[in-house]
Amino acid sequence: MLSNRGRTRQDGCDDEVPVTLPMPSVPTREGIEKGSVVEAANLDFKQRVDLDGDRGKTKLVDDVVAMLTAGPGYLVIGVAEEKGRFRHFEPIREDRDAFERRLTSVLLDNIDPRPLRLSMSSFEVDDGFVAVLHVPWHGRRAFQNRITGGFLTRTGARNTPLTRDEVRALFTPEERFARDAVALWEREDARCVERKLMQEDGPTFHLSVIPEERYEAGRPAFHRGTGALRGAPLFHGRGTVLQACQDGYEALELTFRENRSITRVFVDSDWSLYVQVVHPFHADHERVTVRDFGKALPGYMAALADMFRDDLHGPFCVAMAVRNLHRNPKVGSVFTNIDSIVARPEMVDRIDDPGLSERFADALVRGSRYG
Repeated sequence: MLSNRGRTRQDGCDDEVPVTLPMPSVPTREGIEKGSVVEAANLDFKQRVDLDGDRGKTKLVDDVVAMLTAGPGYLVIGVAEEKGRFRHFEPIREDRDAFERRLTSVLLDNIDPRPLRLSMSSFEVDDGFVAVLHVPWHGRRAFQNRITGGFLTRTGARNTPLTRDEVRALFTPEERFARDAVALWEREDARCVERKLMQEDGPTFHLSVIPEERYEAGRPAFHRGTGALRGAPLFHGRGTVLQACQDGYEALELTFRENRSITRVFVDSDWSLYVQVVHPFHADHERVTVRDFGKALPGYMAALADMFRDDLHGPFCVAMAVRNLHRNPKVGSVFTNIDSIVARPEMVDRIDDPGLSERFADALVRGSRYG
């Protein structure tokens, strides 16, 4: 799996681009007792687990299957909760190593595919210990409870059964998300060139977003609606209504210069998103505004996320790049040896994931003489 997320390169992307999600911080006794650690999509408190009865095993496996499907997280065993918050500890009072071996064995024997990266830690409480099961990212795939045949995921702090289409979508490998993200921006960039759609006198920012829902069979095609038409945010301006174009809809930020655009937002009929922005930063009194772009990017990503807030739940594969840095001589002088910065595609739960924007903005600064 990819360990240096957000790494930049100067050209294109590999054919196989792995993606991963980082583990959240390990829950501690202090955090649990103080209430700063509460149940969520990535954390579940269990008062106790029954490793002997079929019902207890089934419930435990359901909990782990749901977390494996949703993403990385922890099961904390030995904590009584009320409305997701700590109430009191229920210490485990048996041999620690034996308990961990039994629990791990139950999970490996009853989850398909076998989750080989599970691990455990613990902390002491009065007369016993609390066990913490670490469930790292195992890749985008559908995990199944072999006892019941069920597929589940985490929705907030609850387990939710997956529909057939959702299960089918989860069988889409991460590498396909990444390849499709790159293929989308290359196809749409080529169309922009062929249509002479965009200004050609400055650097270009490219953004490609592939939602998981793209792979759900039977999902209705994206439509801008009727009556109150759906709009799209523009990078330099406020926003405009989407208009029909080849394979989907687009919103353009036109200028008086040759009637070309400086922003194009394209939504494919399969709900994929492509954005191209000309002049994402510029020379302002001999200062190239690279850092200003980094400050503006999170807000723009949030505006794009709002377009789909009620329609898509993700996760999303997001690919970003800045190209044509030497079209503008002043910008080129800041990026002396680089004409493009391409970030590896990342899987995120939200289009406006703050870490994603921050990593890309940092990569731009590091690639410039400001870094």
